Amino acid sequence: MNYFDLLLANELGGGGSEPAVLIDKDITQNGDYAAADDDADGYSSVHVDVAPDLTTKNITQNGTYQASQDNADGYSSVTVALPLGTKSITQNGTYQASSDNLEGYNQVSVEVPSPTLVTKSISANGTYTASSDNADGYSSVTVTVASTNKDIEGDCDLAPSTCIGYEIIVTVPSTYNGTNITSIYGFQNCSGLKQITLPQMLTKISSYAFSGCSKLTSINIPSGVTQILSYAFQNCSSLTSINIPSGVTSIDVYTFKGCSSLLSIELPSVTSIGIGAFNGCSKLTSITLSSGLTSIGNTAFSGCSSLTSITLPSGLTSIGYGAFQSCSSLTSINIPSGVTKIDDNVFQSCSSLTSINIPSGVTSIGRSAFQSCTSLTSITLPNSITRIAELAFGYCAGLTSIIFPSDVTTITTCFSHCENLTSITLPSGATTIVSSAFQDCKKLISINIPSGVTRIEGSTFGSCTSLPSIDIPSGVTTIGGAAFSNCTSLTSITCRATTPPTIATNTFNNVPADCAIYVPAESVETYKAAQYWSARADYIQAIPTT
Repeated sequence: MNYFDLLLANELGGGGSEPAVLIDKDITQNGDYAAADDDADGYSSVHVDVAPDLTTKNITQNGTYQASQDNADGYSSVTVALPLGTKSITQNGTYQASSDNLEGYNQVSVEVPSPTLVTKSISANGTYTASSDNADGYSSVTVTVASTNKDIEGDCDLAPSTCIGYEIIVTVPSTYNGTNITSIYGFQNCSGLKQITLPQMLTKISSYAFSGCSKLTSINIPSGVTQILSYAFQNCSSLTSINIPSGVTSIDVYTFKGCSSLLSIELPSVTSIGIGAFNGCSKLTSITLSSGLTSIGNTAFSGCSSLTSITLPSGLTSIGYGAFQSCSSLTSINIPSGVTKIDDNVFQSCSSLTSINIPSGVTSIGRSAFQSCTSLTSITLPNSITRIAELAFGYCAGLTSIIFPSDVTTITTCFSHCENLTSITLPSGATTIVSSAFQDCKKLISINIPSGVTRIEGSTFGSCTSLPSIDIPSGVTTIGGAAFSNCTSLTSITCRATTPPTIATNTFNNVPADCAIYVPAESVETYKAAQYWSARADYIQAIPTT
């Protein structure tokens, strides 16, 4: 009896035999299996649904994988999504998965955030590359170094280069090794020095102490200071104000020369101002002088082009050469009665000066003293003056008339090139008129030549193009070359010497050919025959009788 017969018998209530045991079969593929063919005894067929475990596979790319070819047994296909791999990236760009270890993607576009800059000590402005200058995360970095403060206690022994890139604030201690600090020096050319506090026991500021400190804007000088020596603040070009203690009685040579930002200054007790003390202080508009001031040195205020007025104290007795030269905004100035000499170049190029008084005690006016004072329209010269040097008033285009002091004996080029001067009165005691004395006085129409003059030098009246006539006194023995050259308006020349003065071939160069020459009646023929006079023989005639 077979298995199915036994089963049927049991179902129908018969029995005596046990059911057959299933035989195990190793099946690895899903499908339908017949009992006879596949050893699944006891059944006509068996349907098997196998769910095997996935086989492990190393997959580095996202995608869809087939079970048969990729060992993902039990499934027809598998879709894989891999997480991103870790990669250190410091530059923005597009990266390939295979070459850049960004596994799981074909390519990745990365935006790298700006990293924190690595600290680097930079003391100068410039452009720094990231690789060489530790500014990682950038291709280059442009640095603008801000001025920083640097505190220095004590005397500044820094070399000037140490100050570069800093604005230095210095506090000088009151003592050093137990000794009071009473004098200061050593900051010369410290270009970063902006502010300094000086000890109260200080009595002296030494030569060149702060010379060239171009960032120093102000300084408070302790009240005990009595000496400020030469060049102490020279070329402190940012210095706008400074106090001078009452104990200071002199300003040494070039102390504040080139302090081009200094606006005002008071000198309460100063009795003398040295050479060039404020030379080139181009923004100085106000200065208060001590009543005890007695001397102003050479070029002391030269180039103070913003100074409009200054009151000189009555006790002043000496003004050095060039003291106010090129003070181009100065409109007026008083010269105290104690001054006896106006030195060379004192007011040269004071182009805004309209008037000036010269006291009666002055005896001489130096070379170019008022040269190129183009706004000066009149001047009174006291009779105490005995000497007026070359170009003293040369190129003073505003002057229209001048009366010389009576005791001047030599007429120099003191008024040459005064192109608007129309009238000149020379002193009766004058004996000499030097070369070019009145050259280029283009509007001169009237001048007297004193009887004591014996020589008229070369170019004395050269290019006096408006001069209509000239009377040459009898004592003149020589008239130099070009003395009247280019006097194109001359219509008559009167020469009173009985013996023709010696002249040159160009004495009357470019004087009109028909200019009448009047000479003593008894000398007419002599003049006509005389050397170089003979060229004008046709116009030589006797002086008319009145």
